[in-house]
Amino acid sequence: MAEYIRCFSSPESVHASCEDYRAAASIDLRHDEEDIDSKLRCPLLVLWGTKGFVQRTYDVLNVWRTRTEQVEGRGIEWGHFLPEEAPDEVTAELFRFFVYVGCFLCLFRCRAGLLLIAALMIDLNLSIPG
Repeated sequence: MAEYIRCFSSPESVHASCEDYRAAASIDLRHDEEDIDSKLRCPLLVLWGTKGFVQRTYDVLNVWRTRTEQVEGRGIEWGHFLPEEAPDEVTAELFRFFVYVGCFLCLFRCRAGLLLIAALMIDLNLSIPG
């Protein structure tokens, strides 16, 4: 909470946050229309809170299936701020997606990539599932 208070005590941060919401209700909609017939070709992981607006309003995976060739995901039993409310679950999902789904398979093709993944696992106190 202290970090949120520190960041949002700055008028510039509050302004930037408001601009993000403004864009979602204006220019982002125009950009969506411009490329509505294009689908993302990379794998996509979608996570959302089951106790919030998104869960109540959308069939999330079906919405994304119209915009991407490969999507997976699930609702997590929290609200809007998943990284803060469920950091372990979000981290596990991201790790599984990036490592096991193969989005960053190229990381395994070089020693630096292997070291990066090993460091991530150590930092997060994770082990490779058997």
